[in-house]
Formats: sequence, C-alpha cells, structure tokens
Amino acid sequence: MERNMARFNVIEDAVSLEEIVSLILASLLGIEKDTSKSFGNTSQALSFNSKINLLTDLKSIEKDSAAKFVHFAQIRNQFAHNVYAINFVNCLADNESCKNFLKKNYKEFFDEHQQEEVQLEQMYHALFKDLMSILQRSYQLKLK
Repeated sequence: MERNMARFNVIEDAVSLEEIVSLILASLLGIEKDTSKSFGNTSQALSFNSKINLLTDLKSIEKDSAAKFVHFAQIRNQFAHNVYAINFVNCLADNESCKNFLKKNYKEFFDEHQQEEVQLEQMYHALFKDLMSILQRSYQLKLK
C-alpha cells in the first residue's frame, strides 16, 4: 500500500510546528515545558488554537499572522481526521475559504497550466515556511 505523502508531510509538519509553539510559549511564560500539563502531550494539554491565541494575547505574533495558523490548522485537521483527504485537492474540497486564503496569499504559485494539486501543495509549503518565519521572529522578540 502506497503511503499518502501529502497527509504524512502535513502531519509531520504539524507535530514540529506545535512543538515549537509550545516551546516558545513555555519560555515566554516561564514554565518548564517538560513537566507542564498545558504544553505536554496528553489530553490535558492546550489545543493548538489555544496556544496560538495565547501567542496573540502575549503580542508575540500579530493577529494577521494568527489567521495563517488557523488555516494551517484547518488543513492539518482535514488530513488527520478525514479519511477522504488523500491529497490537497480532496483536503480543501469542502473548504473554499481556506483554498481562497491560500490563493490570495500565495498568488505566485497560481499557474493555470499546472495541476491544481501541485499549486495547492506549493501554496501549503509557502504557508508552512511563513509560519516557521513568524515563530522565528516571535522567539527573537522574546530574546530582546
């Protein structure tokens, strides 16, 4: 059985991204991440959206940036919970707002001569790269 690479890659990205978010938040709040219930890996931990809200409340990320995290979470949730989300086209089939968000923010990847799957995947990777840059800036602000 061939591995679903889109799903695999998004879930891998999501796990890494959430770990970085947790590390930044724990550091900002002076909490030991390894012993924290809020930032741990149990069902008692804060949700990804809650963590993003905290980063926003702490003014560690801008509200506009938080929207990127929300759309990322929507993509991640579809791949994690929807058996039919086997690629980006299927993943975003019922989420026009997320698809439009990607197209609006990552226009440079729109090419009518290219398959929609390729375009959406490139837009997703650009989104992920943006999120990592946002977190890097957030962490650098904490250090100042």
